[in-house]
Parts: sequence; C-alpha cells; structure tokens
Amino acid sequence: MSQPDLQNMTDQPNTWHMLRAMGGVGILCAVLIVFTFQATLPAIETNKAAALEKAIFAVIPGASTKIAFKLNENKQFEEVEKAEKGVRVVYAGYNDQNELVGVAIEANGQGFQDIIRVIYGYSPESQAIIGFQVLESKETLG
Repeated sequence: MSQPDLQNMTDQPNTWHMLRAMGGVGILCAVLIVFTFQATLPAIETNKAAALEKAIFAVIPGASTKIAFKLNENKQFEEVEKAEKGVRVVYAGYNDQNELVGVAIEANGQGFQDIIRVIYGYSPESQAIIGFQVLESKETLG
C-alpha cells in the first residue's frame, strides 16, 4: 500500500468501547430512574391520601367527619387509625350532629389495560348508592 491509501482509511470503531459506553449510559439512566422514584414516592403517597380524603367527602354528601373501619377476624368492624396496605377499609361519614350519613367503600376491578380503583358512597337510610368517583384509572380514551 502506498502512503496516500493509508491516509484515506478510517479506523473501524471498537465494539468494546461502544458496548462499554452504551452499558454505562444504561446503568446511569437506571440509577437516575430509581433515585427519582424513591425521591418522589413520599409526595406521591401524600397526594394519593389527600385525593382519597377528598373523594370520601365527595361521595358522602353532608358528611363533615369520617371514621375508618376494617373487618377483623371475628367478622366485626373495628376502628383503625390509618389504613394499612392490603387491608380493606370502610369509611363511615358523619354530619355535624354526629349522625351517620353514609359509608364510603373502595372497590377495584380489572380494566382493559390496568386496575381501575373507584370509591362509592352508600346510604344505609335510603339503601342506595349516593356517590361515585374514580380514584385511579390508566385507561386511554377512545
């Protein structure tokens, strides 16, 4: 080969360098995603709790206070301070005179794409559903 031919040749990319760079970028992105998830989780949980609180009073018109109950092993309702994850809770809504106005019950079911969480209000006095609100849905419209 002559000297001019060597100058026209370009170096072939080194596969190891490309894999190392791609792997490094992938690991960096994964760490950033996990960090962002962990950093924003408390705010997400706080917002979900606030949305649930607002929804409880929306589905039980006339309620000014609420008390949460869970069903224990003896099939009796007992008051709970804070709902534990995985435990079904029923929220009793009371008016200003401390009279039961209704109960709010969470429900969920399989949608087309993901689980749909709803809450509905029930009036024992009229034996009817008095309110309904979607808490979480990842369904796409149309």
